Amino acid sequence: MEEFRVDTHTHLLVDKTEHEPDWCEIQKTLDLAASSGLSAICVTEHIEAVGYGELIEQLFVKNHLKGIDVGGGYRLSNGITIFPGAEIQLVNGSNIGVHAPVEVLLRLDRRAGWYSLESLREDLDNFGERYALVAHHI
Repeated sequence: MEEFRVDTHTHLLVDKTEHEPDWCEIQKTLDLAASSGLSAICVTEHIEAVGYGELIEQLFVKNHLKGIDVGGGYRLSNGITIFPGAEIQLVNGSNIGVHAPVEVLLRLDRRAGWYSLESLREDLDNFGERYALVAHHI
């Protein structure tokens, strides 16, 4: 049986104030993930980061890295598959990873501390798409 190793909490922006993705740094991170034996990463950048929308749009709407569509993500030339996500700071200060289709992620409120776990789940349920929540930094 083939192993599928996934990092469910990967940041690709240098910091939250970065406006444009640094594609050289992103490629280094993706190559490191591949050489470390990972099969996939979930791009869970902070949703309140200035460049979040641009990063997610470039990766998953415009397919900037020219990956092969695998239904919800892209398999890249180095063998890594990338999936969309977001890290959301909840009103209580904890963080949660949201793994959902790009269309859902781009519709979420991007303000830090805006959601409680309950209100986030309510919004996600109302969108009517599949999603998963993964605890971060509890």
